[in-house]
Amino acid sequence: MAHGEDDIIGDEDFTTSPEQQHRQPAAPQQQQRNISSLDEDDELPFSNGDNIVIGEVHDINDPQPYDPRNALYPPLNFPPQPQGHQFPSNISAPPNPYTPHQQPQQQQPPQQGQGQQQPPQQGQQPINPSHAPQSIPLQQQSIPSISSYPPNTILPSNPSQSPQSSQMPPMRDNNTGNLPMMFQPPPYQISSPYENVNIVYQNPYNQSPPPLSNIPIDADLMPNYTPDHLLDEPSSFGIGSIVQQELLSLKDKLINNLYIKPQIVNQIDDESLNSISECKGLLYLNLSSCNNFSKVVFNKAIGKLPNLKAINLSNCSQIVDDNIKTLAKSCKNLEEVHLNGCVQITDESISFLVEKCTKIKILSLSKCEKLTDKSIVSISNKLNGLTSLCINHIKYITQSSLPTLKKFNMKSFYAYNTLLTDPVVFETVPKWGSHLEVLNLGKCTNLVDNSISAIAFNCPNIKKLFLQSCKGITGLSINLIAQKCTQLNTLRVDYCTNLMDDAVVSLENLKCLKILNLSGLLKINELSLIRVLPRVPELEELYLYDCPRFSDLTVNQLCKSNPNLKVIRIDGTFFPTDESLCALSQACTALRTVNLSGLLKITDRTLFAFGNYQKYLQKLYLNGCKFIGNDSLYCITNNLFALEALRLDNSFQFSEDSLNSLGKLHNLKTLNISGCTHATNRTADIISFSCKQLTHLYLWNLPQLTSNCLPSLLINLPRLKLLRVDGCINIVMNGAISFPQKLCLEVFNCSETGIGYQTINSIASNCWLKELYCWGCENVTDDGLKELANHASNLSVLRIDRCKNISDKGARLLVQKTPLLSILNISNTNCGEDTINAVATYCKLLKKLYCFHCPKVVDRNIGAIAFQCQFINTINLSKCTNISDTGVIELSKCKFLKKVNLSYCSKITNASIIKLSLGCPMLKEILLKECVNVGEIGILSISTYCKRLESLDVSMCPNVTELAIVGIGRECLLLNSLEAMGISGKGNIDNGVIEVAVRSNINLKNLNLSNTHTSDKSIQMLVRMCPSLRTLNLVKTDISDTIIPLIYENCRLLKDFKH
Repeated sequence: MAHGEDDIIGDEDFTTSPEQQHRQPAAPQQQQRNISSLDEDDELPFSNGDNIVIGEVHDINDPQPYDPRNALYPPLNFPPQPQGHQFPSNISAPPNPYTPHQQPQQQQPPQQGQGQQQPPQQGQQPINPSHAPQSIPLQQQSIPSISSYPPNTILPSNPSQSPQSSQMPPMRDNNTGNLPMMFQPPPYQISSPYENVNIVYQNPYNQSPPPLSNIPIDADLMPNYTPDHLLDEPSSFGIGSIVQQELLSLKDKLINNLYIKPQIVNQIDDESLNSISECKGLLYLNLSSCNNFSKVVFNKAIGKLPNLKAINLSNCSQIVDDNIKTLAKSCKNLEEVHLNGCVQITDESISFLVEKCTKIKILSLSKCEKLTDKSIVSISNKLNGLTSLCINHIKYITQSSLPTLKKFNMKSFYAYNTLLTDPVVFETVPKWGSHLEVLNLGKCTNLVDNSISAIAFNCPNIKKLFLQSCKGITGLSINLIAQKCTQLNTLRVDYCTNLMDDAVVSLENLKCLKILNLSGLLKINELSLIRVLPRVPELEELYLYDCPRFSDLTVNQLCKSNPNLKVIRIDGTFFPTDESLCALSQACTALRTVNLSGLLKITDRTLFAFGNYQKYLQKLYLNGCKFIGNDSLYCITNNLFALEALRLDNSFQFSEDSLNSLGKLHNLKTLNISGCTHATNRTADIISFSCKQLTHLYLWNLPQLTSNCLPSLLINLPRLKLLRVDGCINIVMNGAISFPQKLCLEVFNCSETGIGYQTINSIASNCWLKELYCWGCENVTDDGLKELANHASNLSVLRIDRCKNISDKGARLLVQKTPLLSILNISNTNCGEDTINAVATYCKLLKKLYCFHCPKVVDRNIGAIAFQCQFINTINLSKCTNISDTGVIELSKCKFLKKVNLSYCSKITNASIIKLSLGCPMLKEILLKECVNVGEIGILSISTYCKRLESLDVSMCPNVTELAIVGIGRECLLLNSLEAMGISGKGNIDNGVIEVAVRSNINLKNLNLSNTHTSDKSIQMLVRMCPSLRTLNLVKTDISDTIIPLIYENCRLLKDFKH
């Protein structure tokens, strides 16, 4: 599980919300990609050719074995069989020739919506592809020569069977060349060298590999391989299959695409990589997220694959510069290279790569944060045919090098969360002109209307445009985009907070629009969207989360004008009711993803409607829907068998019996029942034995779960990647768990449980953990951390805060073994100087550090972090009482710093705050609670230099005056939270409150003015100008009782009001 740039590793909920699902590794199995998955990780997809899928377990009852929107292959010329894969009476389905004969097993009745499998005829072996084939020793295998088979012959099901007995009618029509429409062949399975893994080799008939994809398809990062093909001539070959001269001679010709399925990436080790390197004719190799092969073996293996055209090494965190250099020397024909998340590579290797491999057309470097302008200059100088480039999250690429890219005919460009400036985009992107089709400038906060308007005038063929969180753009540029870029089918302008109704109305010109995200636009009215919806009839995905002004009117309009809708998110809109949602379930029958989280006006009636009309719904989010009950859950489990993701967290109203019924949803991959307090061990057991496809399971705050459920969950869910049992206070165990095989687990959270270090270490030693959360675990000790260090090389997130029994002795040794660590929380522990110095020395990729209440941390430690951890963007030094101006001045050198917490650090003064404001202009959150020596001058410097400030806490800072608040209100227009309790002594702060209300009106959500001299004058202005207020504290202020009704009347979204 990965976190966004702005997440805080404190006490927040780490449940994967739908908008974060793009940060999870996506499986390439009929999974639709929504707009949320197209932001920071919207990287270039990997091309495919004739392929071998390692780890594929093909289901002959799969209701959708081929999805033309996701696969790059064209469909075969026969229609799908309505009742599954059936064979004519004169054709028998051949069993796997390498699987020992078994007695036919009784088949389970198919789920609703799936076809019935025909019973086997007499003498016919049924196919059961869900079981891994068992390898037969080579000396026992006897396979007749391929040359003895006539054309159009299926390989015999038994090696001793006569070839003539397996002859089949011609597989192609003599006139049209098409397959007979009545025949739909099964996949051909081959034994694999990997334990308990099938290989399904699927090769189209005499079909050459498709051209490299320069434009990202609407599928997952790795495309979907599900066309049904049966190879009739010549015979297929898979890695680890029988050794025979005829097959060996065909190996170079047949195997040109190799893809590792996500569920077995942890099993690809050095031995597997050596086996892969035997495929001399390999053209396409995808090793994404395979972290367990060594650098040395990779160099040897890649040297044997000189014909490679495309390689994907995304998230292979062990890859270093030497590996990239070896790749460049050995594979000079490369046209497509994906290195997303290879955090250790530098400019040196990228420069060498583009110098040796001059044919590269697609290059993806997302999150390669050590790269600088030097790489971009090398790319521009050495490559001539580049058409797609991804530089997401790279902060050291600046305006000095990016203009050199204008020489290319770029078709897709991804620069999410970079420091692109408006002049650079204005100069560079329009030069690509009509070639440009995909552009991601999301979270490029320096952009304004000039650059976007230039794109509109010069790039008429753009189809996908991502501008989320670009708060500097207005309706002027969006109007131009809508007028000039009429081929646009995907548009994200969520959280572009300056957009108003005129921008939305202009979208009616985009007749081809399929995906639209308007989330977080607080200034727009739903009537403008209602006007647009009838004019975009092809709309398939609509995202309106955090838009409180939308109601039943919008949903009813969707029912009338957009029947093809597949994805809708209206969580956080508050006002939709049963009436409109019931109509939606009947009108939009193609829905696949629905998010209704937090809608308090829906009841069982809505879920009954979805259960009756949405049989193929795949993702349903109902967290926080307090007025749905057991009947709704029974309706879901009895009807929505296609569900892959279900969120019910914080739904305490469900009984144990209704939660136990979740076992009927066998296709679930993500399940969240956290806070459903009636769940028991029996619930967990039913889930673990029935929902074998689960990859993400959230069980936090379930007090009735005990220690007995943990081993069962880990052993019986072989694909589980994320498990949360934090807050399950009755899970108490400190013994080691024995596992029969390696786990796929990557994220484990056992915080605030009785789990001890022996249990944690036994889990860590049997998987490749990337994130470990064990805060508040009193049984975790220094000895446990020392042992954990042996299995922590892949850790990127570590939380050991509030573990009272750890100190520098254990923590220092652990962080020395975690070079990939990006997030560390050691708050409320006995850790101090030694641990922080070790972090600065060994954890160069650190981004977030939390040291709350660590009094042993001193100024020189902060200086070491600031000097060596160049990517640090969040630091919490609250209650580190030894921190003074010296440490804060050192911290001002961190130019990427966004969030800093210096609360209760009484030694800091205005001098260091001024220096911090000057050095860190990107600051979004500054917390200075009880910093008694910080006053008016320090706060005014923040308002002068930190224009992006969103959250400020100056509570109990008596030297902060009304003038300081006026400055914040006047200059920090994005402010959404202000904590000003007890400021200004006896002075009145009405003018400051009015200034904040007028300037930050639509953004302000949280305001604390308790213990201040605030009167009715400012509060009247506040409630009229700030309709989005959620939290308001006016305790011990000068307001009168007459103002209270006015507050409730105007602030309809107010959840917490104290007075």
